[in-house]
Amino acid sequence: MYKVTRNVCRTLRKPAQKTPSHPQRCLLTASRVAVAPRAYLKDCYPTVASQSSFLSGHGTLQPPTLLRGLASGSLPQHTRVNLPALSPTMERGSIKSWEKKEGDKLNEGDLLALIETDKATMDFETPEEGYLAKILVQAPAKDIPLGQLLCIIVPNKDDIGAFKDFKADDAGQPGLMQKNSVAEQQKMQESLPSQVPVSSNTLGVQAGGSSQQQQQSQQSSDSSSGGNYPEHQKIALPALSPTVEKSTIKTWGKKEGDRLSEGDLIASVETDKATIDWNYENPEPMYVAKLLVPEGTADVPIGQVVAVFVSKKEDIAAFKDYKAGSWASTPAAQQKKQPEGQQQRQEQPRQQEDRSSGQQQQQQSSAPQRQSGDRVFASPLARTIAKSKGYELSQISGTGPDGRIIAEDVNKFQPGSAAQPSQQRTADQPYQQQKPGKAPQAGKAGDGDYEDIPLTNMRQVIAKRLLQSKQTVPHYYLSVDIVLDEVLRLRTELNSMLEKEKVKLSVNDFVIKASALACKKIPQANSAWMDSFIRQFNMVDVSVAVSTEAGLITPIVFSADSKGLVDINADVVRLAEAAKKGKLKPQEFQGGTFTVSNLGMFGIKNFSAVINPPQSCILAVGGAQKQLIADEKSKEGYRVASVMSVTLSCDHRVVDGAVGAQWLKHFKQLLEQPETMLL
Repeated sequence: MYKVTRNVCRTLRKPAQKTPSHPQRCLLTASRVAVAPRAYLKDCYPTVASQSSFLSGHGTLQPPTLLRGLASGSLPQHTRVNLPALSPTMERGSIKSWEKKEGDKLNEGDLLALIETDKATMDFETPEEGYLAKILVQAPAKDIPLGQLLCIIVPNKDDIGAFKDFKADDAGQPGLMQKNSVAEQQKMQESLPSQVPVSSNTLGVQAGGSSQQQQQSQQSSDSSSGGNYPEHQKIALPALSPTVEKSTIKTWGKKEGDRLSEGDLIASVETDKATIDWNYENPEPMYVAKLLVPEGTADVPIGQVVAVFVSKKEDIAAFKDYKAGSWASTPAAQQKKQPEGQQQRQEQPRQQEDRSSGQQQQQQSSAPQRQSGDRVFASPLARTIAKSKGYELSQISGTGPDGRIIAEDVNKFQPGSAAQPSQQRTADQPYQQQKPGKAPQAGKAGDGDYEDIPLTNMRQVIAKRLLQSKQTVPHYYLSVDIVLDEVLRLRTELNSMLEKEKVKLSVNDFVIKASALACKKIPQANSAWMDSFIRQFNMVDVSVAVSTEAGLITPIVFSADSKGLVDINADVVRLAEAAKKGKLKPQEFQGGTFTVSNLGMFGIKNFSAVINPPQSCILAVGGAQKQLIADEKSKEGYRVASVMSVTLSCDHRVVDGAVGAQWLKHFKQLLEQPETMLL
């Protein structure tokens, strides 16, 4: 079972394709981002749950569709939750069970239901706080189409009874957002909480993220929120990599005043994996009114507003002095716009909320240490981070709803000291744009001769992933020596035949091919640990470790078991060149079922590599050494041979020792008798 929150984006092998516009999709997408196999969702990137939103486009996961219902007739204000796409190929889903019943209090992130997709059974979390007023699809239920209305959430407990006889037909067409007129949107804004952004030009209202998250696409009009700006769209930095939390704006593809057409480059963005082109995918042209983040700005959080677009060229001048955060609608500004009676009605809940939040913080600060055996309430991401760091959740104070432990609490926890509640930024506080800090200066000679090197996004992710692997994966290692004489002979013959095509096969090409065929022979090595089961793959996608200036990256030779040596060589050369230039596409390095790491070109005889989760094996390849080996056919009884040492690192949860030994046996036979690769 895998944890899926509202803010997950993964990458598949196929690049994103343009699709007709849909009212539930954002206007902007990352043109090179699609969706990854579900097998890598939880174990491969545990930090994915902290990303701020989904990306849209072909093959992308869609968040739960949240439609705000206005108080009309006998129905009070409510939120309609539709079935989202929890898998890139999902068309229908099944409700296995509801984990909440009608009338229950809901906190954002609570487990709401178990939904079975075409890939797996996934946890469906509560999209927002409130009360579960009505369940419209009873469990178990199969073959529910995407977008069908599942349940109703209300903000006030007293409103639950109004939905006792509510039916799905009463909601109109499920899953479709109706375009609102400006008057309707103004009415809607007055009815919604202040932290829910309402757009004057979007096709619907999308629920905001948690207090620690910024929305992927914030589109609202200052004319409807107390400002004097014409209709515009605020463009937030998207998550161009499944594990990215912050990115660097390397260069802007357009300058202020430029016209944007479909397919134009908005910016080159450096993620934790590579530099990726962020393209404009809206069929309707727009103009760049304001760029809020200068080129070269590092550590820009996902979801931060980085630009403002307008549809009319004459509106550009209005944003000359526009600043980040000036769009935030303050309570005072809202009070000026609202009628006096409505101000009084909204002021009272605000004061009560302030008092309750203050009381809650006071209770948390004076709360006694949890007793052993008490139930600990924590978000899935917080549990994952705590497990990777070896922290006991019972020692951490939560600052989430009802004392729930969130990821920020775990990250700020200091072992050995009293746990202090984390200071939370409320949703109505404007986000303060982070200014790029200066790099740490080298220490003075008197203080020691050293230099502090800032961590790049890529280096931080490498550190997290390898630490997770060594702490959670039970490694063991098997080594064997392989005589390469026959491979070297065959390689020389083939290279002479391919000289006109300017193809030069390497020993590593033979290693990749032999690894893929050995995985087909011993499929346990081509598997992934998925907590509750082991996933065995039918195709062998070999990740090849490539060293770059930014750090290690593993582009993938897909279907290596069915490719010839020439095709494998072409893939490796192309991918290695793109990796060193930082131009790899996400679908070229996300995934893989088996990894090969070769340090032989550096003169390394042998080494042991760290497994790349959720894969089960990685092969460490050393360089060829001239050695004397026994040879019964020789008069002397020995001969000089080129011998290569390899070490297979295995996950003992998936691959037992004898199975790993069988894999190495087949791998050795394939390289010492390379003609058998044709069989």
